[in-house]
Amino acid sequence: MKLGGSTIVMGGAWLVLSACSGSYEVGLEPSAGSAGTGVSSAGDTSSGGSSSGSLGNPPSAGTGAVGPGSDPAPDPNSTCGFAPSVPGGAIVPSVGSDEVAARVYSFLEGSDAPALDLPAMPSASWAASLATTILDAHFDAGTSVPGLERVLQGMLSEGNGPRPTSAPGVWAAKLADPDATLSTLLAEPTGEAHRLGVLTDREVLALHPSISPRGVWLMDKLFCQQVPASPPDIPALPPPQSGHSKRELLELQLVNPVCGACHQIMDPSAFSLEHFDNDGNYRELDNGVPVDSSGTISGLVTGQAHQSMSFDNFEDLAPQLAESCQVAQCFTSQVLGSAQPIAFSGAEANQIANAFADSGYSVRVLVEAIVTNRAFFR
Repeated sequence: MKLGGSTIVMGGAWLVLSACSGSYEVGLEPSAGSAGTGVSSAGDTSSGGSSSGSLGNPPSAGTGAVGPGSDPAPDPNSTCGFAPSVPGGAIVPSVGSDEVAARVYSFLEGSDAPALDLPAMPSASWAASLATTILDAHFDAGTSVPGLERVLQGMLSEGNGPRPTSAPGVWAAKLADPDATLSTLLAEPTGEAHRLGVLTDREVLALHPSISPRGVWLMDKLFCQQVPASPPDIPALPPPQSGHSKRELLELQLVNPVCGACHQIMDPSAFSLEHFDNDGNYRELDNGVPVDSSGTISGLVTGQAHQSMSFDNFEDLAPQLAESCQVAQCFTSQVLGSAQPIAFSGAEANQIANAFADSGYSVRVLVEAIVTNRAFFR
């Protein structure tokens, strides 16, 4: 996956999508049993760079050692079992407490660390306590966590285009709650009918106003799956016609298999949001036609398994997203990007993603898993 110019590869599956050529192949990366699968460096999610590469990891894979030509052993106690993953164990710091504190503050606050009473030797429990103190302070004050706001800026934007101004801060403040989970971000009721989580925020939807651009954005930022660029000379959609919704007009154009191959990947996720118009307002009718927001997102790859998500509307889809291993791993990689320039190996990134998933997708646990990872101490 690519975040802000740094290449990140997560998972044991690869996906090849020939630019709108109809090619859609799923397989496994060669299992070499060496380091190099997973996150090689953390990029800057604030750049809004595209994500590309593999989608998800084997939910049945565990944390056992991987030898040449072998697959990780299943871990029945792991929710997602992202593998290979490093085993736990004592951390021997190679940097001092002042450096670890500086890294924690840079990650969460985007600032230098204040004067602190530092321990003689940094420890994982101390780093976790420091991160918790920062999150608690933002929760008590009802303020945004800058590091998480930076993640959401990248997640809610597309490339170098316009960025949301208020939504990242609002939702980063919600994520400071000790009970916040991935469901808080993606499926929590907002108090307004039909709106769940940040993806139905008016400001966010207005930045992604039509079906296919919404689909490209969602596949990139939710699943870390980049859809190939459109071929040249794509004709514009015909103007609205009486008795036809925008979805129907789009589907009429996709009889051409050159276009249909890519649209089958990127459009279904966007169909879930068809009840929201180009300005993010809820509607029941589109051009006088009842809105159809149903669909199936297929081609979700977890090792050798193929998964799909079927839905009637976004209210059906949101809870599935909030408990998806693919979404959890993609979100983990974006939060890791906020911790740059610390470099997490693929196994270390998987260890963090496993802790996140196994906790019920707790944002607190995700943050603590990052600042207590051995990468933070070397």
